[in-house]
Amino acid sequence: MRALSQADAAALRHRETPPEPSGGTEESRAWYQEALYALYAVSRVSDLLLELGGPAGTSIMGRTGGRALDRAPLAVHEWFFTEVGLERLPPAAVFSPFHHEIFAVTTDEDADAVTVEDVLWPGHRFGDLLFCRAGVRVRAPSRLVDAAVATTSTPECLWRAGASCSSIAASSPRRRRPTSGTGTRTRTG
Repeated sequence: MRALSQADAAALRHRETPPEPSGGTEESRAWYQEALYALYAVSRVSDLLLELGGPAGTSIMGRTGGRALDRAPLAVHEWFFTEVGLERLPPAAVFSPFHHEIFAVTTDEDADAVTVEDVLWPGHRFGDLLFCRAGVRVRAPSRLVDAAVATTSTPECLWRAGASCSSIAASSPRRRRPTSGTGTRTRTG
């Protein structure tokens, strides 16, 4: 497992102020704000464990965008979030970009659809809220999934030392989440 650098730790300490609810008592507004901070902190723990589970390296499981798979941090991720009460998403054979994050792609020109070959780490939800997507290896024809784009793109936000998420988010019409790449946490899918 990769050691956490000072720059990585500093990036994890940054807190954005969430918006306050429009009504309620001062006590309920304070509770709401602390609950948002707690969810944000837990999401950063998830991002870190998933980043450590996909370090730079080579893999034998198809195209992975220069990432290997380290199951030890992924096992810690699964254990921790199950223990804190998040519900594990059931495995699915049909790919859904909402529920799945593509970690690896096996190109198969004879396939008719994108199918999930293997769930590499489970997704979790908190009630109706999707907390994190399941990491998957998919099999698909190149006309449906561009393996290079699927395993290296950063469609949401970057959590890198020195990168400004606010500048990326400002250029996007929607708020973005962390995503996986070489040596940094960038989630694809």
